[in-house]
Amino acid sequence: MSVSAFLLSAAQERAQQLLGEAESLTLSPRDWDAFVAALDNLDKPRPKRAAAVQRYRAWRSESGEP
Repeated sequence: MSVSAFLLSAAQERAQQLLGEAESLTLSPRDWDAFVAALDNLDKPRPKRAAAVQRYRAWRSESGEP
């Protein structure tokens, strides 16, 4: 194996390792419960968010943004 091939292989292995770490999430049971509860609450009305969306849409229409 050439030095270039070895370096390329090592770099690819390390990149896969880093991506695997960035794509996975490990939670304690308590944190998992909090995470699931937050997901379950996504569909509840959010008046402040709705008002912010309306302000943003009004701003875009006034500024001529598509």
